[in-house]
This record gives sequence, C-alpha cells and structure tokens, in this order.
Amino acid sequence: MWESFRDIRYLLPDGLFTEELFKISLIQLFSALDYLHTECKLVHTDIKADNLLSQIEDESILDAFTEAEMSHPFPRKSVNGVTVYASRQLAVPKILRWLNTPVD
Repeated sequence: MWESFRDIRYLLPDGLFTEELFKISLIQLFSALDYLHTECKLVHTDIKADNLLSQIEDESILDAFTEAEMSHPFPRKSVNGVTVYASRQLAVPKILRWLNTPVD
C-alpha cells in the first residue's frame, strides 16, 4: 500500500477528489468493509482518510526503497528486545495510474 487518501489530497491540484475518483474509492472502500464484515467478522470503527490507503501501481518505487535501504540503512535501535526502525518515505510514483494524474 502507498499513501493514505488524506496524503493523496495534497497531490491533487485543488485538493479534491474528482467524481470519478470518489466513485472508484467508495467501491473499493465498500468492498473492503464487506470483506471485513462477512469473512473476518470484524467491524472497522475508525474510518477516516488517514486510514484508507491506496494501492501501489508503480512497483519501481518499491525497488528504489529496497535499494536505498540496502545501500544506506536508516537508523534503528532496540527497545526492550524489539527492533525499532526510523521511517523511510516511499518515492512518489511517476503517475498515479488510478488517478490518471501526472505527479512531479
């Protein structure tokens, strides 16, 4: 998964989802909720833009992430026997295909 819907809004020129994008997003959201309810018997109680993640279409950003981590690992530390890693941002895809919007 890539960015949250909240973060994607900042990539859009006016910060608003188009009608087409909103429809697609709702279909995906309702499908995911149906799966959680029907198959997993779970209820998601915190639905908000921060918790809705988009799919990565441009898998080259995963390769770039892996290469960056292999050549220059981010800091990590051990806390009570658990390794805690510093966060590394994924690159922005060249084109968000499901948005059909070029990104600089």
